[in-house]
Order: sequence, then structure tokens, then C-alpha cells
Amino acid sequence: MLEKRFTMVYLDQRGVCKSETPKNDDFSFARQIQDWEEVRQALGIDHWLLMGHSWGGILMMGYWKAHPNVIDGMMFINCTLSRDTSFVDSWLPRALSILGDTASPVAKDESRPLKERMMVVFPQLNDDNRWMLFTPNKWANDSIGSWRFHKDCISHGKGETPLFMDEYGEDFRPLTSAIKVPVLYLYGRQDYAVGPEHYKTLHFPNAIIQGADCGHIVFLEEPAVFAEALDKFCQLLLTPISQPEVKLLIEIRPEVNYVTHLYTLAELGFSDSTYAAKYGNTLPKAAIDTLQKYKKYLTFGQGEADVKTFCQIFDSLSKDGISNPAEIYRKGVKEYLNY
Repeated sequence: MLEKRFTMVYLDQRGVCKSETPKNDDFSFARQIQDWEEVRQALGIDHWLLMGHSWGGILMMGYWKAHPNVIDGMMFINCTLSRDTSFVDSWLPRALSILGDTASPVAKDESRPLKERMMVVFPQLNDDNRWMLFTPNKWANDSIGSWRFHKDCISHGKGETPLFMDEYGEDFRPLTSAIKVPVLYLYGRQDYAVGPEHYKTLHFPNAIIQGADCGHIVFLEEPAVFAEALDKFCQLLLTPISQPEVKLLIEIRPEVNYVTHLYTLAELGFSDSTYAAKYGNTLPKAAIDTLQKYKKYLTFGQGEADVKTFCQIFDSLSKDGISNPAEIYRKGVKEYLNY
């Protein structure tokens, strides 16, 4: 299904399936991110799409923070973007419900540290009840579980180490509003490993958010829904921006309140007050309409981060067929201001 739509590169995180457990036990977040980047460079890939399942959402967000400019799009399949939120709001309550009266008093004590509560719950779960955390379809869970013992799997025992490492506890949800590339977020309405309502806390500006009547393994439980979502995402990737409207966007950008960063990027050196005194602070309706249409490319705010963001905007425009947008921008601004 995936190979029909993409050129796939499959990467097992260290200590899982076909990836060996590191001899130095280095499961650090930085090292995991470096693994991905070393694979990209070794294969000579300039830009790529990312796809992650479950815990892969945490790893994808970490990679995005470190290497945003090499990512053309992101596909989150049954992913959490906040480990502790999923544990507290969904995983742990579901586990306690499954265990009932047999659940440890420590696990039920909300005053205890989360890690301590989790550690006493894990041993109480077994093959007879653990699957109910992930899916209402035991056959799907059994199908995935069988791969852990496949002859090609060379690593066992330590692949889950990062689950309890503090550095993986960052809540990435607030960062979703800054991801401008196309995103697919596919979730299961009965996925208690992540949380059926986890998607409501995400704010991707350019995303397809789609639910399915299944648990944590949508590609097995609802393959038709999975295929449909992939097709929608492919269409989102191919949606172009027309050249004339991009030119208008470039020319009217100096009239909004973030001109300092725009002038810096255009190497004009003006300040907000200088611009306001010379040109006023009006914005034509056509300009407003264009800004609204292409707001997914814009990040409003102050500080050095915005200059970097504008560079990312230009990268996005380049992918939409606009040749050398940064140079078009600089030329357009100078012409517009008669500079």
C-alpha cells in the first residue's frame, strides 16, 4: 500500500526488530535523531517525507526540531506527541479499568509520580489483557506482536528503554502550530494507547486530520481508511500556489506589522517606525485576502526566529514551483518601495 504511493525507507529505531541494541546502551534522544539524519545523508536524500507510528510521533517531532528544512511533509499514524499526556489521560486510566480490583494501590494513587505508577502497572499486564489497551481487535494486536519474534528481529529486551527516559517527556503539541509542511494525522477512535481525543490538542495549520473506527493499528484494522487518508495527503502535497498570487503576497508583505524582519531579510535595513512614517499602515483588501489564503505559509511574531521562518516559507514556495522566491521577494520589495 505504501510502496504504491511513495519510495519507502524503513528505519527501526535502535534496539527494535532489525536494529541492534547499542553496545554502549545509548538510547538518548539526540542519538536517535542523529540516526535518522545519518541515514538520510548516507542515502543522498535532499528532502524527504516522514512517517511514524505510535511512539514514532515523538521521534518525528524531535527530528523536525533539529532538521526542519529537509522535511517536505509528515504523516502521523496513531501517534502521541506528548508521552506523559497520553499516559495520564488515556493509557493509565484504561489500564486501571482493565485490571479492576487487581490494580496496585500505588498505580491508583494520583499523588505518586507518573513513572512510579507506570512501573507498577506494566508487570500486571500480560498477553491476556494488554491488547485491550491498544485495540478492540485482538487479532490485529496478535498480528503485530508476532513480528517481535520473527527470525529477522535481532534485538529484544531494551527497545522500550526510551519510554521511561525523562528526555523523551517533552510535550510537542504546542509546536504543531509552527509546522508549515503538509501533515496527515490519522487516529483511532478506540486507541487508548494514545488517547481517542489526543488529536483535539494539535494545531497543525496545513493538515488532514482523520479518524477511524479502530484502535492503535489503523493500517491493519481499517486499511481502506488508511489508503483513503494517504491519497488525500498525496493530493495535499501536490496542491500548487499560482505565480501571480505569490507575487502579490510578496509585494504586500511589507505593509503588515512585521516589517523589521522583512526588511532584514530584504537587506533594506528599515525599521517599523521609519516605514510607518513614510508609507502609513494601510493594507488593501486584495492583500488581506491573499494573506488569508496563504496563511499556512506565514508565522506572525517578533524575534530572530521569524527570520528563519521566512526562509522556510521561501523553501515551501520553491517546492510549489516558484523559482528563487527569495530573490523575487527582495526585488519586489525594492520595486514596491522605490528603493
